[in-house]
Amino acid sequence: MLFIFMDELFLKYIWKFKLLKFPLILENGELLEIINTGTENFDSGPDFINAMIKTGTTKWVGNLEIHIKSSDWFKHGHHKDHAYDNVILHIVYENDINVFDASYQQILTFCISKFIPNNIYDNYLNFCKSKSWIPCEKNIKFLPEQNIIVKNYLTRLSIERYERKLSFFLAEIASLKNDWEEYFYRLLGKSFGFSVNSLSFYRLTCITPLKLLIKEGSSVFALEALLYGQAGLINSSLHDEYPRKLLLHYQHLANKHKLTSMNKHEWNFLRIRPTGFPTIRISQFANLLQAAYPIFRAIIESKTDDIIKLFEQTSSEYWNNHFCFDKKASNYFIKKLSIAAITSILINSVVPALFTYGHYMKDLKIKQKALDILYALPAEDNKIIRKWGANGIKALNAADSQGLIELKTMYCNVKNCLKCTLGYYFLK
Repeated sequence: MLFIFMDELFLKYIWKFKLLKFPLILENGELLEIINTGTENFDSGPDFINAMIKTGTTKWVGNLEIHIKSSDWFKHGHHKDHAYDNVILHIVYENDINVFDASYQQILTFCISKFIPNNIYDNYLNFCKSKSWIPCEKNIKFLPEQNIIVKNYLTRLSIERYERKLSFFLAEIASLKNDWEEYFYRLLGKSFGFSVNSLSFYRLTCITPLKLLIKEGSSVFALEALLYGQAGLINSSLHDEYPRKLLLHYQHLANKHKLTSMNKHEWNFLRIRPTGFPTIRISQFANLLQAAYPIFRAIIESKTDDIIKLFEQTSSEYWNNHFCFDKKASNYFIKKLSIAAITSILINSVVPALFTYGHYMKDLKIKQKALDILYALPAEDNKIIRKWGANGIKALNAADSQGLIELKTMYCNVKNCLKCTLGYYFLK
């Protein structure tokens, strides 16, 4: 039976998990016994390697190749490629021609379409056609809450999320000549900008090197003067004593080091809660940098609880009754980083930096420390996490929420169901 829609990924999935109607029969009429499906090969060469099958009384050990049509063997040039000489079985959806290897030996053919259960194909087709928030939305509600399959999978996905970004992080570190403190400083700054001002904050750290802050930042005030000045947020039109002192100090440093600042319009103040204004965040950033130096080394050497406490920073006194320069607020309160803000900053700076450093140093303890921080933090609260919760999958900590974000963006959105543990669970 030929189905309406088919791709090689589905055929690999069916073979890998032996989701077939038995007994299996080759195109030459012999019975096929699967002893070992082989290991899926993600490099060049045959699709599965080191497989073991039995036909009649003969055991075969070697590689397997999968195609939609058997004629694809010739279309892809495998008949001229000695890398395919050890293919013991050609698995095809449609057998339209006999195939031979480079030594002119005919290869056994298994037409898998005759042995695919209809219900598995129907489930797969429904996933492919689904326009729901996730392809398996109708199925997932039937999973028991906090199913062990889900919990284990979310742990894997949270790790996968950071592994996927390793090459980018390592390239950035290499561009900084393996200066881990400077790299972390930039990553930290970007996370302090959150989604709205992340690029602006990152640019601020790039034009204000950490070495300059170390040289001239003997106090929180000195750090703030440099950062506000470089951010373009202080100028001669301001009247309050605090920003005027900041400006005078910055002008001295700007002349001394020939600094060029950003423009104020590069910062976004719209659609942000006042406590998240860049003016407030820069002060909190300066207080954090002053609290621990070298900060990345301090994080590597600190315990998880101490790292979280380190980020419980406030802004300077002036901001207790201000959100912007020269504009006094009606109420007075200390602008402290909320647990949600701390969680976001740690997820986007400390965890990836530790994970990357652990990978670079081949130190599993440091990588585990990154994961321990995720487990110690509360789950994120955003549209994706709330929607998963509505579908019965609740995040208990930041590791869960990072796993669910990875699942949604890298699997569900692109309908990568055949590589998803939940997809496998439902398809079979």
